Amino acid sequence: TLSSSSAASDVYKRQVCADITYVNNSKEEFKYDSFNVKLKQPSGVIDTPNAIVDGVNELHSAALAPGGNASGTYCWEVQDTQGEMEIPFFYNWMTSDEPNALWKFDLNTQQA
Repeated sequence: TLSSSSAASDVYKRQVCADITYVNNSKEEFKYDSFNVKLKQPSGVIDTPNAIVDGVNELHSAALAPGGNASGTYCWEVQDTQGEMEIPFFYNWMTSDEPNALWKFDLNTQQA
């Protein structure tokens, strides 16, 4: 699930961050990493998350046992500062071109 998103900028970069929770409702282990999610900007740029250096609760690569959950944040450096962003989730990013879930949010309504 995507619980919140935010946009921020400083002298060096502009970024969008999303708080994400993975819940494993399957009977098998689920391995995740930053390649499971991408960010699509209004300009069409699609990118994987960047490393976070501000001490934010970043989601790292791990595995979830059946019934397990993990929460954290992914951030992306962005060119666009307004408009609708999309975060597609790919359960198996190595073999799938179609996302298993898609979250949309509008930066025009976000607090910076």
